[in-house]
Parts: sequence; C-alpha cells; structure tokens
Amino acid sequence: MGTKQCRWNIVDATPYGKDPLQALASECRNQGVKLFFYHSHLDWTHP
Repeated sequence: MGTKQCRWNIVDATPYGKDPLQALASECRNQGVKLFFYHSHLDWTHP
C-alpha cells in the first residue's frame, strides 16, 4: 500500500516492493487476532 505523501516507502523505494504491515494485518484478520499499531516519533526539542 502506497502513500500520497511521498514515494519514499518500502513498497516504492526498495527492491522488496511489498508492505510487511499489510501482510501482517491480513494474517491477523485471517487468524481473528486484533492488531494495533502505535507510532511515536522522538521529540528532538526535549533535552
């Protein structure tokens, strides 16, 4: 799955060309497992 933000992503910018999170989400659905993602970026302004 691509993004509209830029083409710098694992699908478009690497030879792998697949979205590993999409594959994980698909298998979790198949197995009846709830999947949640959490993303937090570093706060570069925090000492």
